Amino acid sequence: MPGDESFDSIRLRTAGADFEQWPKLSCSELGLLDVDVSDLRLDGGRSVQFQGNGQIRTAGSLRIFTDTPVATEKLTVLPNGNVGIGNAAPTTKLEVSGTVKANLFQGNFSGDGSALTNLSVAASQWQNGASSSISYSAGNVGIGTTTPQGKLDVSGDIRAGNSDLYFTKTDHNHTGIGNTPGWAAIENSASHESLMILGRNQGTGGSISRVVKLWDYLQVNGNLDVTGNINGRVTGIGFASASVQNGQTIPVPSGFTREECVFFASIKFLNFRSGEAVSVNVVVDGTGKVTINPPDKVVAIGVALAKKGGW
Repeated sequence: MPGDESFDSIRLRTAGADFEQWPKLSCSELGLLDVDVSDLRLDGGRSVQFQGNGQIRTAGSLRIFTDTPVATEKLTVLPNGNVGIGNAAPTTKLEVSGTVKANLFQGNFSGDGSALTNLSVAASQWQNGASSSISYSAGNVGIGTTTPQGKLDVSGDIRAGNSDLYFTKTDHNHTGIGNTPGWAAIENSASHESLMILGRNQGTGGSISRVVKLWDYLQVNGNLDVTGNINGRVTGIGFASASVQNGQTIPVPSGFTREECVFFASIKFLNFRSGEAVSVNVVVDGTGKVTINPPDKVVAIGVALAKKGGW
């Protein structure tokens, strides 16, 4: 404007300081204002504003401090682009010294967090304390429990769609953990050379301590080896078997009457000494009662075959 005065630079006097220490305000190139020998300080509540797009540029690192209660570096941006929050020397794109809260962690542009890997956590650093949380404790992961007892401990339902379940530990032995009343277990047991399905432990101490029940359809492609009793009913046909001694009665299949059954008996165990001649007689009557002679030498296996309506 007419009448404006032009200066290469303006020095602002500082009492008690040499001339060269006075703050210098100058224009070193077109559109660029320099402040030398001094910091730029604004009163409280003031701000730096851009009327349009703006830039904050440094020839080195950008460091943001707060002075309360003491001057502390809070945010650091290095020339290589690494950003530190509470970390003055970040070695990755973002390093945070402290707790981070976010509504979403998204990685690898997939939205599933698949790029969040190699998370190193201590015993209490991966949980929110709620019973529905995912928790980490001593190398174990718990879902719905904060005290997992195995590598993966789930308190709740597990659903697997279009998936297989593999037991790959070839030297695992039967642990007996399913012996707890009310528990059941599936184990790949090297000691039993089999996949063991341990039914629900009834905990009653009765003749049936474990129960596995199958609904609908069971197909066995191979031999069927039964070491205990068989009780059941197939399309109007019932079958039951049991070990019986003298004077005992063969059990009836569930859902049938004794009048609908025919009974059979054969020798299961025979006890005698070397050189002893034994004559054995096993008789079963129409009610399923077994008579054995001599009674102390033989244990019989009794079978009841039933048909709805009788034979």
